[in-house]
Parts: sequence; structure tokens; C-alpha cells
Amino acid sequence: MGRVGDKLKVAIKVFLAGGITGAGTGLSFMLAHDLLTTDQMFDGWEFGLAVAIPGLIALLIGRVANSGHYTFLPVAYLTLAIPVLGPAFGGTGDEPFWLFGVLGLVGGLVWSIPFAIWKIKQSLSS
Repeated sequence: MGRVGDKLKVAIKVFLAGGITGAGTGLSFMLAHDLLTTDQMFDGWEFGLAVAIPGLIALLIGRVANSGHYTFLPVAYLTLAIPVLGPAFGGTGDEPFWLFGVLGLVGGLVWSIPFAIWKIKQSLSS
């Protein structure tokens, strides 16, 4: 049971780090968007920069969580695609900044579930 408990702790760490990755994705994308669109135009290079920042956050969190450098890249970009971009571009524009952190947190938790399950399965087979 001790070995399974240790592996479960690793999966929970991946799950929680995925949530932090999602929250960082939502907040960083909107912060970059707000900083770069002072002229009310969101050009292609500005969008590219805003999209690159969540990847950097995912790599940083993967390094800090010691879960592999590339574990959280899919979590970050899936979170950006599904719960963050919709309200960012289709909302009223009056959404509070913290809302994107909450949306990112929920998206990151949901998208990290397969990686947490994979870590449990991987640890049980070894």
C-alpha cells in the first residue's frame, strides 16, 4: 500500500500542478492581451506573443513540479483553447480579470486528469 500511496501522491501532484498551469495560462494570456492591445488592435505578432507565454509557464511549472519538462504543455494549450479563448474574444469585454484565472484553473484541472491517470497507470506497471 505504501508504494501505491506514493504513486497516488505523484498523480495528485500532477493534477494540482495542472490546475496551477491552467490558472497561469488564463491569467498570463489575458495580461499579455491587455498589455499589448493599448491601441485596441490585436495584431498577429501580439497574438503570437500572447500564445507563447502560457507555454513558457507550462515549462516552468513542469520544471518546478519535477514532472518532466513537457508534461504540462498540452494542459496549457488545451486550457487556452477551450475555456479561455471563448470568453476572451466572445465576451462582453467587462469580464473581471480574476475570472480568467478561475476558468484556467478549472480547465487545467480537467485537462490534467488524463496525465494524472497516466502517472498512476505507469507507476503501477513498473
